[in-house]
Amino acid sequence: MITVQVDITGIVQGVGFRPFLFNLAVTHGLKGWILNRGNAGVRMEIQGEKEDIEAFLKDIDHEKPAISRIDDVSVVKLEITRHYQDLKIKESEEGRGETIVLPADIATCNACLSEMMGHGTQEKSSRYFMYPFIACAHCGPRFTTVVDLPYDRRVTTMTQFPLCNDCLKEYRDKGDRRFHAQTFACPECGPHYWIEDAGGVTIGERSKAFSMASDKLTKGKIIAMKGIGGVHLVWDAMNEETTKIVRQRKKNRKTKPFAIMVRNISMAREYAHVSSFDESILKSHRRPIVILLKKLGTDLAHGIAPGLNSIGMMLPYMGSHHVLLEYITSAGLGPLVFTSGNTSGIPMAITIDDIKNQLGEIADYFLLHNRDIYQRCDDSVGKTCGNDFLLIRRSRGYVPEFLISPVNIGKDKVIIACGAELHSNAAILKRDKIFTTQYIGDVSNLETLEYLDQSINHFKKLLRIDDEEIATVCCDQHPSFLSTNYAKELGNELNVPLTPVYHHHSHSAALHIDNRLPVNQSMIYITLDGVGYGSDGNAWGGEIFAGTIDNLQRVAHLKYLKMPGGDLAVKYPARMLASILSEQMDPGMLESSFQRLGKISLPGKEAESNLVIKQLNENHRMPITSSMGRILDATSVALGACSRASYDGEPAIRLEGLAESARKTDEKLIDSYIQSFSLNNHGIIDFTRGIMHIVNDNLSGEKKASRAVHARAFLLAVGRFFAGIAINEAMERGIDKIGMSGGVFLNRYIFTELKRMVNNSRIKCLHHSTLPPGDGCIAPGQAIIGAMRFLQES
Repeated sequence: MITVQVDITGIVQGVGFRPFLFNLAVTHGLKGWILNRGNAGVRMEIQGEKEDIEAFLKDIDHEKPAISRIDDVSVVKLEITRHYQDLKIKESEEGRGETIVLPADIATCNACLSEMMGHGTQEKSSRYFMYPFIACAHCGPRFTTVVDLPYDRRVTTMTQFPLCNDCLKEYRDKGDRRFHAQTFACPECGPHYWIEDAGGVTIGERSKAFSMASDKLTKGKIIAMKGIGGVHLVWDAMNEETTKIVRQRKKNRKTKPFAIMVRNISMAREYAHVSSFDESILKSHRRPIVILLKKLGTDLAHGIAPGLNSIGMMLPYMGSHHVLLEYITSAGLGPLVFTSGNTSGIPMAITIDDIKNQLGEIADYFLLHNRDIYQRCDDSVGKTCGNDFLLIRRSRGYVPEFLISPVNIGKDKVIIACGAELHSNAAILKRDKIFTTQYIGDVSNLETLEYLDQSINHFKKLLRIDDEEIATVCCDQHPSFLSTNYAKELGNELNVPLTPVYHHHSHSAALHIDNRLPVNQSMIYITLDGVGYGSDGNAWGGEIFAGTIDNLQRVAHLKYLKMPGGDLAVKYPARMLASILSEQMDPGMLESSFQRLGKISLPGKEAESNLVIKQLNENHRMPITSSMGRILDATSVALGACSRASYDGEPAIRLEGLAESARKTDEKLIDSYIQSFSLNNHGIIDFTRGIMHIVNDNLSGEKKASRAVHARAFLLAVGRFFAGIAINEAMERGIDKIGMSGGVFLNRYIFTELKRMVNNSRIKCLHHSTLPPGDGCIAPGQAIIGAMRFLQES
């Protein structure tokens, strides 16, 4: 008989890992103890015959809980004479490790779902029947409830709900799936829902709250529903009038699409085209919103996603969703809109008072519960391109899982990265692990800045980081970002250096994280997005780099174009179209052509149009950009897809939607676009003649191809053209990998065509998979660069 100490690190708390180890050890006839150790994982001291211990250790990896992850197993033989008489799960102890051992919030498992809904062998007499807070050791809220580690009920928001005798019996039963589960409860001892009207009067509690909510939804009312990590605004997805009212009340949400929740995959297929790959993403325990192609002729309200032929769709992921959907199905309703319940630009409220204050003028009723939300966490969003899933927003279901860094910062040193400005998050690099915070949003006001600060501090606590360990604070090179100024203040407070990183340098570095590449890997990087501060002080966004991430060379980029009115050219993309026309037309022709194409696209109509043309003709000084995002904006205006950006990326998104509606792919038109594009000896890429192709077709009076066919051809041509440049650069330099990063690669046509072309050339095409290609990858990229510079300097 021998005794060994076993330490396991990874995602091994909050996933039923101790109960799993307990039952597995019993199966192998082992004695001893098991406990959680702070953020250091799980420790066991087990005793038994050598062959039994070896078999036990082998089975851990084969039979571990599906949502767990084992990163390391350390086994040390102990020389002790004590003989254990039994096996115990001991009280947790403090331990300081290198990771966060906690999983993300986990969707309700099938066993709990059957129990809650009375399906299969489960009886409706179950004490969990229709109880919205049902959970077990394998599912339920995790990240949003945890105040600190180790993962025990006393440091979660469930601490205010002591287990009743029946729940304690399940908690102590080795054969029960709630054995040592931390966030479950029942109707007798756990949290509950109630519904209030706009005046704060409670009109229903517990199950009646959901029946009342269903009744109000059938009558076209808007409900603010508190969930796991925030609050959603909910209403009937078929009700056009209610959708219109929401947009009126939200004011700044004129056309930005809303997501819908459907009961199951069968219902999803009634309203959208769902591939088997889409289904696997929708049904995963992460439960993200997935952008899908809408089916024609459905009864979804047009105002949910105006001007788009796609829809964001998700399946229920918490018990309250399933309960509400059960009631509304009985009432004859179909999908529900589930959109983040916040005032535009402000983080979601998570306390009851804040929810009512923020949404008091938007919601008609409030479906609330009395369990605290410790960490707000937005829904994750993504889209499929073939068999690739591209994240748009990495948050619930993914955070706080870590990513492997290509740079190991070493023991007792930490990098903090504050991200960019739009669609942002923060990141922490500890040893060789990168932890990204939940989605923060646009860091453009004090409330979001405070959210950024709070999230960083929470991760510091979970990771047991002392201020003395922080080596540097990273930020975007842009001097005017609030996140940059925050990073400066944080660096001064900690007395550590600031590491500014150029935007597209961060994009390039992030590709190494997603593809597990060493930092000395030479690559061709294509970074296409809306805007990023460049080393010459201009707005970049259409770049090709070559080299390693510590020695990048800008080998090609889009031609700089003027931005009349600066940021106004982003909001009103007809200004960018005028800039492009000015590159190809003489002043007289420019004025007459733009009068026909663009004046109706500007709020000041003819007067504003004349002013823009005058500024361009007289060569007024104005910002310039090499952004591919601005090219797509101008193309969208030229094709009549979108003339005003009421939300970030709207013109490009509508352009993609227009391309989706094309009945054919015109190869000759694609070729003609490629012929109109150019690359000069200085690496300057010019697409302006391609946009003139569209303009001339529109101005001729006799259109040679539909707008949709033009849109598809243009996007495919862009993908092929960038692929051709990158392939040539790779071949000339003997490089075998091409990577793509930036928000433009969320465009299905550019992404898939570029990937196809590169792979066909027998060069490996790399892209993002666990990080968003947009600015959600900036903070992790900054952390990599910051670590490399710190190591070089020290």
